[in-house]
Amino acid sequence: MNGLQVEHSGKWVTIDVPPNCFFAQMDILTNGKYKSLIHRATLNNKATRISVVFSHGPSADTVIAPAPELLEKHGQAPKYIGMNYIEYMKIQLSGKSYQKSTLDHIRYEHAG
Repeated sequence: MNGLQVEHSGKWVTIDVPPNCFFAQMDILTNGKYKSLIHRATLNNKATRISVVFSHGPSADTVIAPAPELLEKHGQAPKYIGMNYIEYMKIQLSGKSYQKSTLDHIRYEHAG
């Protein structure tokens, strides 16, 4: 049963998802090389579907930032503000992410 849509070129597109798959947030670690998808779940009136959303991450005091090894290897400056995981989760749960993604709030060009 289809129930997942991703945003592509400003439009919502329904995708077929393999059973038991999951999404991973890689934007920060890879300094934007790998992008996360803006996605949403959809409903229908033909079948019951259960979706479970969970967040799994490191310990609260672990710093979330682009990997220094990748920055050095590619000669890049970090695109995201480093912060501990609890600060990141506070932004994500604060309601600031209603119209913009959490990543938009912690990019250097949008910070402040």
